[in-house]
Amino acid sequence: MIRVIFLDWDDTLNVHNEYKGRGEEAALRLIETDLTSRGIKIDRERIHRAYKESEIAMFSRGEFDRIRIWRDALGKLGLESDDETIKKAVEQYWRIIEANSHLVKDAVYVLEELRRRGYKPGIIADYDDCIRDKRGAIERSPVGNLFDVIMLGGQDHPTTKPDPSVFSHACEAIGCEPSEAIMVGDSPSDSIGAQKAGMTSVIIQRGQARIGDYSIRNLRELPNLLNEINSR
Repeated sequence: MIRVIFLDWDDTLNVHNEYKGRGEEAALRLIETDLTSRGIKIDRERIHRAYKESEIAMFSRGEFDRIRIWRDALGKLGLESDDETIKKAVEQYWRIIEANSHLVKDAVYVLEELRRRGYKPGIIADYDDCIRDKRGAIERSPVGNLFDVIMLGGQDHPTTKPDPSVFSHACEAIGCEPSEAIMVGDSPSDSIGAQKAGMTSVIIQRGQARIGDYSIRNLRELPNLLNEINSR
């Protein structure tokens, strides 16, 4: 019997990724201004490409420090910007994302409906950056008071998704067995980690191949899916 519903945050409950490009552009402008003010010629496309390469490499190692990502990217190109400028660039990156991100459609309705039906909702997400207060952003959101547990891999737990121990830790924190919980997310790291931990996984289908035990097109389909799962 499923009684606990864990959900990812970014791009599952909160629209996030579509604003990353704006944030990266703003950060790059600040770094570009610093470099050109010192007479350094730059290729913006090369810098952005190096940044994305460093981001992917460091995220794959569970490192979520964008100040270090920028330092690494610039270093690969033989460039250097002062720490204060990089810090301001990362702050601007998050300022733009947080100013534009918003809950997905039906998030409030679905979470309130889950609680009304007696389910315990929780969050399993990854820590992003020392600059971003992700827990605060979740708690300050219109649904922040609807979660029994907020588990941030890399902050509340030593590792990040898809390590199954993150999911197991969240189950312990909320007081359930993995078999009593489902994980709702939008990426392979959500479904793979949940399945390895013994949880049921639900993927929100957005054009990608099905990678969970179940798939839904949007959050509003979740309550009916739970009825189906628990009736078996």
